[in-house]
Amino acid sequence: MNSWTIRRATCRIIALAVFAVGAAACDVVASKYANLDEARKDRLFERGWLPEILPTSTTNIVASNNLDLNTSEGAFRFAPGDSDELRQRTQQGAPAAAPVHGWSSKRQSRRLEGFSEYSYQEGGSSWVFFCKFDQGLCEYTMWKSQPRSTS
Repeated sequence: MNSWTIRRATCRIIALAVFAVGAAACDVVASKYANLDEARKDRLFERGWLPEILPTSTTNIVASNNLDLNTSEGAFRFAPGDSDELRQRTQQGAPAAAPVHGWSSKRQSRRLEGFSEYSYQEGGSSWVFFCKFDQGLCEYTMWKSQPRSTS
């Protein structure tokens, strides 16, 4: 993978984090982890910001978690040879609608950039992974389902 692609993905994550903070003035926590062990020690998976389904070779985890909106965006890298680990634990495709600002344009943009879409749901949370498996790169978006009103 070339440095241009890495810089582009990093810039996208930073821009999303800045937008989330500036536009919503919400409580956003951004974190970086060198590998899965660091993320586990910080309880990233236990707190529900990412599911425990990432390939064992996952590195360079970046997460921007909006505590007010219960959303998260980020990215991670992994050995391309471990792509099947993630594919087998997710479903191909993404929902047409999501409670995420600019969802339709985000999906369209990622598809035009050559990303594949995969989804995963657990415990009231939904994740969509936009991946370039041949490059060992995934970006993700997560949201928690809002409880329905009984009134």
